[in-house]
Amino acid sequence: MPTRAPQVSVVVPTFNRLDRLKHVIFALEQQQFPRDAYEIIVISDGSSDGTDDYLEQLQSDKIVRSFSQANRGPAAARNVGIKRATGEFVVFIDDDVVAEPTLLAEH
Repeated sequence: MPTRAPQVSVVVPTFNRLDRLKHVIFALEQQQFPRDAYEIIVISDGSSDGTDDYLEQLQSDKIVRSFSQANRGPAAARNVGIKRATGEFVVFIDDDVVAEPTLLAEH
């Protein structure tokens, strides 16, 4: 049986904020929203602080997808996220925003 596309794609551009990013991803994984209804897409924008290694090793029930690019700024990273998103809707979260558990449900 084919899996359905997520309803929401959460796009998180990041640059050298690994410690904070871990909290951001954890909070997004705790959403009060069906886990198969959203995906988290993290774009490392030329990070040099271990972000790429962390994202590569991240085990997260397959809801986190990550991509890397040379440093071109958050707007370019968001554009990569949009291109990679499979959800009907896209929500942008900055890499320093720790979402409340109801963020996606309320949107």
